[in-house]
Amino acid sequence: EVYDDAVAIQAAMAFAVREIVDRHFLMHTVIAQFEYSVPALAPAGSHIRVRHRGVLKRRGIEFEAAVGDGAAVPALQADGELAAALMPLDFTRCELFSEPSGWRIELQHYAASEVVGRIPSLSRYIPLISPQRESMLATFRGFARVLASPVKFSSH
Repeated sequence: EVYDDAVAIQAAMAFAVREIVDRHFLMHTVIAQFEYSVPALAPAGSHIRVRHRGVLKRRGIEFEAAVGDGAAVPALQADGELAAALMPLDFTRCELFSEPSGWRIELQHYAASEVVGRIPSLSRYIPLISPQRESMLATFRGFARVLASPVKFSSH
């Protein structure tokens, strides 16, 4: 199915949230990993990493083929709306994996997580505030628009 407009993408949007426990000495964090699937033709075995460019100040978005031919990378880099949605998003990890049914996007956000300490005993929740939530939804809609487009990604 090809998404023709933002209304169709919004109506079809459904994603999963998994908790990832990251253990440290005398503490652990529980990180929310948001997973979104885009049904589309995807190059077999592709894995794309997404990250912010810049050290102290964000200077753009970078898409890097970690595994596979990376045929989707130019289309992702060329999409200004997707970059605009990703720029304000505070994520620790964002990766795309090709699967037989399409693309799976995994996004770990700084928020929507919990920090638990043993000594001293503490538990702090980091909320996913509205602007970040809207940016994340816009990011998923942007990935769906680019990856489900009828343009076929050619491998080199």
